[in-house]
Amino acid sequence: MVTWKKREKLLLIVVIGLAVCWLGERMLVGGLHRRLTTLQREIAAAEVELRTGLRVQQRKDLVLDESRRYSPYLLSGVPEREILARFLKEIEQLAHESGVSIVSFKPDNQPSKSHDFTAYKAQLRAEANVEQLLDLLAKIQNSRLLIKLDQFSLTPKNDQASVLTLETTLSMAVP
Repeated sequence: MVTWKKREKLLLIVVIGLAVCWLGERMLVGGLHRRLTTLQREIAAAEVELRTGLRVQQRKDLVLDESRRYSPYLLSGVPEREILARFLKEIEQLAHESGVSIVSFKPDNQPSKSHDFTAYKAQLRAEANVEQLLDLLAKIQNSRLLIKLDQFSLTPKNDQASVLTLETTLSMAVP
């Protein structure tokens, strides 16, 4: 049997104690360190998902705001008769506001349909002075419905040329 001196015993106890402390630290702190590393990775992944979700939500809000802004121009889901009635009423109202006299106003019975939109057309014949006609054309251009002039002609009503006759084809496209 080996005899140990007091100092060697103390040194052996200290070394064993340090080894036990080191192993204990490795077992406890190492496990905690691995768990913390795993949690940090999960947090980073969750932050990336949240950033992506936030960007998507912001884009969704922008789309909804734009949709609300343009909804008065969209008449989808409204029956064709009502769309045609709104179109005709809008033109009559704009002509009245401009002081233009409508001589004849005939809508096309069948709207032309394509895969993207439906076009409603009407033939308008009206009389007014130049200022009133320009006012009508400006109001048509700024109308909340998407109305455009397909073709038009201006002719003097009489020899004095103070009153002009406007013959035009108006159309409105509905998606």
